[in-house]
Amino acid sequence: MFSLHENTKTRLCRLAFLALCVAPTCAVLLWSTFIGSGWYRRAHERAIESRLGWQARLESVSTPLPGTLLYEGLEVFDHDTGQLFARLPFLEIHTSGESTVVRSPFPATVNGTRLDAFLQLMQTLARRSRESSSVRFEAGNLTLHLRDGDLTFTDISGGLEGDQRRAQATLHFRRAMAGEQTAELCQLSVTRHAGATSSAHEIRFSTGPTPLPAVLLAPMWPGVERLGQDCHFTGMVKATEQDGGWETKLSGRLDAIDLDLLISRQFPHKLSGLAQARLKQATFVGGRLENATGSMKAGPGVVSRSLLQSAEMHLHVQAAPQALHGRGNLVDYHLLCLGFDVGPQGMSLRGEVPNGRGAILVDRTHVMAIEPPVVSQPVVALVRTLVPHSDVQVPATRETVGLASALPVPTLVPAPGDERPLPHARPLTVRARPTTTGNPLRR
Repeated sequence: MFSLHENTKTRLCRLAFLALCVAPTCAVLLWSTFIGSGWYRRAHERAIESRLGWQARLESVSTPLPGTLLYEGLEVFDHDTGQLFARLPFLEIHTSGESTVVRSPFPATVNGTRLDAFLQLMQTLARRSRESSSVRFEAGNLTLHLRDGDLTFTDISGGLEGDQRRAQATLHFRRAMAGEQTAELCQLSVTRHAGATSSAHEIRFSTGPTPLPAVLLAPMWPGVERLGQDCHFTGMVKATEQDGGWETKLSGRLDAIDLDLLISRQFPHKLSGLAQARLKQATFVGGRLENATGSMKAGPGVVSRSLLQSAEMHLHVQAAPQALHGRGNLVDYHLLCLGFDVGPQGMSLRGEVPNGRGAILVDRTHVMAIEPPVVSQPVVALVRTLVPHSDVQVPATRETVGLASALPVPTLVPAPGDERPLPHARPLTVRARPTTTGNPLRR
């Protein structure tokens, strides 16, 4: 029978002890030391920065299970300004084959004033998507820090999938509601369509029946902050990239529009009260309103006689004498209700006060103004109504810059048969034709 020498047995036992006990223990200790080192943490911070394009900061990184990575104290910042974008106490990343699931099990916070950066990130991720990989994101609770208060969302989920021709990043979430009431799901999607020479993006956002603060639309609707901090939007938004610019279409309802902030603080007139606007459709191209159809209802509030006088002069609104003349410049109104159609060819206003026979503005007992008798009129008439104090028909002031860049204007074209080049731009003069219909409020 084969027999080993005693010394040989001793050496084999020592080798087995070193190989099976000491070496694994040392490897675990070295790996633990490596993981806990600052170099390993900074390597993951650089990986996050490479993926997101943002500056990242981590408290610690660990691998509690095979295929599972745990980030603790993750913060992401703007590279240029150092502004905080988001803070996540814990982030779990589970990888299995070509599929990755990212979970945020604890409440996270997001800078709600920089939602434009998150929208750009979704576009970037959609552009980098590949057919063989997919990413899912889940979070139980997320709080947006806004200038006028916090907003909390729950049941957050999203994903990223696609190929070389089409990729889509999606996000679903609910607004946290007090009590037992449950909000409907809101949906946001960014789709990339890649062509032979260029690519285009399409953004869709739906609130469902749950109103959301209108400031959340700021990345897609510049200037929405002018509607007021309490303004809420319910409806759908679709933004499409075209030739390097964006075309945005809205439909839905805007509630609690602050007319004092929108009108009184920007123009030399007074109009206050909370308004509700229903938009059948509004289209913006490059930030400029191209067309809009809908209605508006506001009141009670205060309106200045100067605004009514200017509206009568430039918009041909027919105002009652008691609304135009009296003690002081301010007069109370009960209801402002009108329908509107705005487009490159002009605008039309309709009085929609219930049982008002064309009335636009009423107090509790009298009609203060009715709709203009003209069917359509130039959009610049609205500019002249809000900023009338100038001998120039379309005044060049700081107030009109925002209006001229936001409202539709016609394109200057030569007369038929005239092939001469268009002359250099001159001050635009628009003369309002006198209406042939008298003012029935003055009869």
